[in-house]
Amino acid sequence: TANNPNYTINYIGNNFTITKKALTITATPGQTKVYGAADPSSYAYTLSTPLLTGDVLTGALTRVAGETVGPYAINRGTLTNANYDITYVGNNFTITKKALTITATPGQTKVYGAADPSSYAYTLSTPLLTGDALTGALTRVAGETVGPYAINQGTLTNANYDITYVGNNFTITPAALSITGITGANKIYDGTTNATINGTASYVGLVPSDAGLTVAGTPSFNFNNKNVGISKPITVTGFASPSANYTLTQPTGLTGDITPKTAIINAVANNKQYDGTTTAIVNLSSPSFITSDIVTINYGSATFDTKEIGTNKTVTVTGINLGSIDAPNYVLASTIATALADITAPPVFNFEIPNAFTPNGDGLNDILKIIGNSGVKELKGFKIYSRSGNLVFETRDLSVGW
Repeated sequence: TANNPNYTINYIGNNFTITKKALTITATPGQTKVYGAADPSSYAYTLSTPLLTGDVLTGALTRVAGETVGPYAINRGTLTNANYDITYVGNNFTITKKALTITATPGQTKVYGAADPSSYAYTLSTPLLTGDALTGALTRVAGETVGPYAINQGTLTNANYDITYVGNNFTITPAALSITGITGANKIYDGTTNATINGTASYVGLVPSDAGLTVAGTPSFNFNNKNVGISKPITVTGFASPSANYTLTQPTGLTGDITPKTAIINAVANNKQYDGTTTAIVNLSSPSFITSDIVTINYGSATFDTKEIGTNKTVTVTGINLGSIDAPNYVLASTIATALADITAPPVFNFEIPNAFTPNGDGLNDILKIIGNSGVKELKGFKIYSRSGNLVFETRDLSVGW
């Protein structure tokens, strides 16, 4: 609107320029996501000065492509406003490792002498992302004898995961071992349960590196009871493992016979006075019986060879048999035995009988009776006959006379 009436004005124009306002956009540092998670909807930034009222920035920051763990540069991308002279200061967007706990599976074992598994088992606290895999393998502390061995993480890993490892033990358990080469032996009854075996014991189940080890222990063998029987079970104890790397099972199924012991019977006959019979009394014994056994010796009869008086007369015992609880453990060598004994003459008895008497009632020598009897206690008979042979008196009472 410039004007002055005193002047004739000629106007030559020019431009007035509005220049861009300086603006620094700085990508916010420390922006992250966990491996496998989605990116944020936009990347944050700060401005060196606020935009004028009504102004906005269009577009968005971008980052270098990649989804594995590591830093990725945040670029300006399409973020702009034509009215601002933009200076961009970048920062990194970081993908951090995903937390993962690997736990060695408990209870993993092998038997002594066997090969280790091709890999040691484990569980994950969360599944790996699709397409991911762990590389390497768990390992264990070295050793091949029975016992626990720690399972370590070894080389098992994945760079995109922050791994926490929880270990467990791998256990080598004893190998099963048994005994072969022996059988039960028969025996003659001896009053004990002791048994013996036939053959030579050897191990079954040794690993190749232990082949040829001598059987250890102090074994004992016992029947189930002491008594005679066929195919009686024998219990075996005392065999030992050659080392803690084995669990030994004692032999089973062994049997043997206990056969009766032969009993020899000794007979001792008692001497006797002649009694008109061959009956003898004997005492029987046997040196064959076990001291603690309860056995009785019975017999049917014992007789002299004749009833006559004599010395060293043969007494024959027949029908010998055994009784009581341990009798079945013996067999008689013979049911007949002999002995020697004497039959001696009977004692001589002296009787005193008067050859006269006066039965006149005067109280003197009125009765005819035995007055001397040498200790005889019993009278079998006292008889008086007349001259003509008639029996006139008889008694069996020593105190009675005629």
